[in-house]
Amino acid sequence: MNLKEGISGALIASLLGGTPVTGTAGQTDSLEALTPPATERRVNGVFQQLIFPAPGDALKVGDAGSTALAVAVEPDSSVSRLIVPHPELLVTAELRPRVDFWKSVFRTPETVEIFHNRAYPWIEYDRMDFSAAQDSLPPEQYEAFREKLVEEKSKEIFSALKRLSHGETPQNELELKLSRVFAGLPGGTELLNEAARSQRMVRSQRGMRDVFELALERTALYSEIVDGIICSYNLPEEISLLPVIESGYDVNAGSYKGARGMWQFMRSTARRYGLTVNRVLDERLDPVKATDAAARYLIDAYQALGSWPLAITSYNHGPYGIRRAIERVGSDRIEDIIAQADERGLRRFGFASANFYAELLAVRELAAERSLLVIQNGEPEPLRWQEFKLERNHTIQRICEILDVTPDEIRPLNPALKERVWSGRYAVPAGYVLRLPADTPREKLAELARDTEPYIVRPGDTLSRIAAVHRVSVRKLKTLNNLNDDLIYPGDKLIVRE
Repeated sequence: MNLKEGISGALIASLLGGTPVTGTAGQTDSLEALTPPATERRVNGVFQQLIFPAPGDALKVGDAGSTALAVAVEPDSSVSRLIVPHPELLVTAELRPRVDFWKSVFRTPETVEIFHNRAYPWIEYDRMDFSAAQDSLPPEQYEAFREKLVEEKSKEIFSALKRLSHGETPQNELELKLSRVFAGLPGGTELLNEAARSQRMVRSQRGMRDVFELALERTALYSEIVDGIICSYNLPEEISLLPVIESGYDVNAGSYKGARGMWQFMRSTARRYGLTVNRVLDERLDPVKATDAAARYLIDAYQALGSWPLAITSYNHGPYGIRRAIERVGSDRIEDIIAQADERGLRRFGFASANFYAELLAVRELAAERSLLVIQNGEPEPLRWQEFKLERNHTIQRICEILDVTPDEIRPLNPALKERVWSGRYAVPAGYVLRLPADTPREKLAELARDTEPYIVRPGDTLSRIAAVHRVSVRKLKTLNNLNDDLIYPGDKLIVRE
């Protein structure tokens, strides 16, 4: 397996948002002095023209005072890109240590465990490397072994912190290391005393380099979709990076709480924003519809909360939770809310909420620091497809038969269809917009449109099951086939639609 150092132009494009370059919400900066190639892309049925600068073009972005973060690309890169950090999404002095901590996490291999302070995560206590254990143990044993040692190490660190907070002289290498950590911090004694109050203040974090690199690879598949929609709503470009931390850009991702898809929608929120979740479809897994819903959610959150840092944090904590935090803290600055959450009794504003925004800023910076990243396996090609609206119910098997494709060829293009559809238990419903390989012949599509092939009864079939699969009533099925009762036999041919 070859390693490809750095990020090529196409992946930089996928990481750094859509063009035209977006400044503040509702305002698009101009790109001047360009002779750009143009391309069209269809977003939610609307063709949009997107401008991509050619390598070596001179760029002037926005007004004279605009700050741009230029991303270097290889001369032979197909696409060069430029990101303009949104003026509300700058890394303040208060956030800088937190952002740097997450950059370190994203650079650290998964086999390394980082032990740190929960409230001030950049205060690092120690690290453990489990590379040897991973190489020598089966996965289940490795996880149990790692969990045991991490727990023991956390207790050892807490005991050392308690001893040091009582003014005792360091007795071993760990205590000496910890004493040096706090001695080098402003207000170190107070911070040490705070850290020694509870075992909970010692937190461990796995390195995420492997997960992060995989997420970067996946962005190449969906960047045109996500960037186009984010651009169409004039949202900050950084929003296109949220799926990196939400799901690793995995359209099939799921959480133990029930969130699904690239944007990790809960079922109730998904339905509120128009996504269908039923026995055959889960549009939370559809990259186009879910991204559009996420964009609309963030617009609503911004209008309700008044700033992009708060709107972005609400994606993790909820807008009502953010409003409550603002009231308790008495400030709408995200930095103040993070700093005062514990003392103001905001128990639900936990570690994940306090660090969500900083993680996004860290991803943005790492996307620019291309020399620090290694992407394996090159970049996958962006997904390309054409769309076909089904006028009738069709089973996947029948669709594949007519179009001369396999389910494996069209499944990645249609992640919203549930397993029971792919297994043939249920048909793809009429009205569904089926995504098909871009090179699917037109005559095949015409044949699918004309298809009225009867359903051939298989062993084990019942009239009620066939009716459920094709979304018709048993009574309708009987009427269409002149049946007086429910008796059917293998080999019978049934009309399942008018």
